[in-house]
Amino acid sequence: MKYTTTWATDPYMIGWESFFPKLETLAKTNATSFPPYNVRKIGDDKFVIELAVAGYNKSNLTLTEEDCCLTVTGELPETNDEYIHKGIAGRKFTRTFSLAEHMEVECADITDGILYVCVVKNIPEHKKPKTIEITNFEEGRKRK
Repeated sequence: MKYTTTWATDPYMIGWESFFPKLETLAKTNATSFPPYNVRKIGDDKFVIELAVAGYNKSNLTLTEEDCCLTVTGELPETNDEYIHKGIAGRKFTRTFSLAEHMEVECADITDGILYVCVVKNIPEHKKPKTIEITNFEEGRKRK
């Protein structure tokens, strides 16, 4: 789908044309509510995602960070156990989180049935604000 709305031609919105298709894709991937999760802010540039994954361990979970998305997948091995009542969910799942530019997964750990994923903002030096010296325009062109 092409996004050709008024904002797309606004001279102040340069480079945003790919933003809304990404949001649309993300909205489609999180249709399920399993597993439940929290997102906790623990600093200006640091967050912790907490996923309730009772019954899963490190070998049943996969975390992938790609193209500003964190994807957590889980799958338990099949068993032939007979249950009288099975109230603990143990199904295959995929949970996707959209990460803003420069957000990176720093670490992940699982404790007491909760998967903790630390996400931090890591702005590279060349992307940080810089002061531009004002010089003579013709002099600057001659340097190049």
